Amino acid sequence: MYLMIRNKGVADWRGFTTLGVSTTRYAGHAGTIGQFGSGSKLSIALLLRLGIRPIIFCGNLKMEFYSKPELVQGQQFNRVCVKFAGKDLEGVSKTSQDDLGFTLEWGVQDWTKPSMAFREFVSNAIDGSITSGLTHKDVEFEVVEKPRAKAGHTAVFIPYTPEVEAIYRELPKLFLHFGDDAQLEQKLLPKRNPEAGKTYIYKKGVLVSYLPGDSVFDYNLGDELTLDESRNAHEWDVKYAVSMALRDASAAHLAQVLKVVGEGREVMEAKLDSSYLMQTYDTNQERRKRRELAFATAFRAIAGEKGVVTSGSPALSSFVEAKGFKSFTLPANWMGVLGAYGVPTETQVLTASEKEGKVISEATPDMIAAVDWVWKLLETFNLTNGKAKPAVMGFKSIMDGGAQTRGYYLSDTVFLHTDLSASRLLNKVALEEVVHHVTGAGDGSRDIQDFLFRAIIEMTM
Repeated sequence: MYLMIRNKGVADWRGFTTLGVSTTRYAGHAGTIGQFGSGSKLSIALLLRLGIRPIIFCGNLKMEFYSKPELVQGQQFNRVCVKFAGKDLEGVSKTSQDDLGFTLEWGVQDWTKPSMAFREFVSNAIDGSITSGLTHKDVEFEVVEKPRAKAGHTAVFIPYTPEVEAIYRELPKLFLHFGDDAQLEQKLLPKRNPEAGKTYIYKKGVLVSYLPGDSVFDYNLGDELTLDESRNAHEWDVKYAVSMALRDASAAHLAQVLKVVGEGREVMEAKLDSSYLMQTYDTNQERRKRRELAFATAFRAIAGEKGVVTSGSPALSSFVEAKGFKSFTLPANWMGVLGAYGVPTETQVLTASEKEGKVISEATPDMIAAVDWVWKLLETFNLTNGKAKPAVMGFKSIMDGGAQTRGYYLSDTVFLHTDLSASRLLNKVALEEVVHHVTGAGDGSRDIQDFLFRAIIEMTM
């Protein structure tokens, strides 16, 4: 018994025997998959290593593959060979047995599963069908008793072992073409197996990778995803290509991602590098505007017209809410992305003081009196350095590392904490901040020390 994979169009037999020969790499047909020129040869070697001898017909030319031992400097290798029978594309009879230029040991570390060979031969059949003017729907699969040629067609016959049977049953999962081919034009796919705890990654409809962990979508990527010679995709390349797909996703799809990420769920999309998701170097203005609109529309759909992206700090979220906005928390990478696409974030709607956890209020009479007392004292001893008396404001803030900021000076204004009332402590804090105003110096500076030493001398002499 054999599994037959057949397509219309006669492949050149050298595509199965000569390294580097790929009849689809430069064919220019949309939807074709092949690119390396090594897959069919690696697949033949893989199957032979597993004791599975494939038979291939290129039109009426039959090729039976086998191997024979060969010593190289005393070490045994197994050279792949082919037995021809029939006529080639030019109608020339070919009945030779040829030693090919590779061995079973080629690909032994990477090409290990029979599903890889199956995937390669099906991909070739899809490409052959497309280059013949047909579609993937014209690829034929059948379990047959014995291999037979069909004029005008290319057919691969794989002995129908239990392993091959199991792989064949997985055809709709391995290829979108034979599952739900409407998804071939989509990059973001509904989860194919939500309970599996992994992300399915396709390239042009062919399953090429699994990422461990949950995700919002599975993905069907294109040429932006790089494959290795084993036709597999590495996690780094996958995440880069997924980011590119999300960058151009619809607002509806983006809203799904933002909703899940905003819920704090451990999904793959939540951990994507923000630099991949942003359009920093994109000079195409039309595309930039389209992306900005999609991200803004998606965010409004889940956070409302008053939505603002916040980092998760309860204090900052409360400040945002106090200003009449709706706080929507996202990880830092996604907050940066949305900010880059013009979505309002906490850094845009909060003042510098609010970002530091401070809420400004009017000064109390005690605060004003304390600053007046300090200023009158400095004026009495001619220590104002020609400055005008600073303004006074109150503030409240959250604890910072177990300590509380009692006062600070900014832009000709002394800020005093609302917890302070008339007391020696209030006068002390007011003095410190007024001295910052008079000297223009920061905490711990030599100027502050000199000023205070001079003040002591002036007041005691």
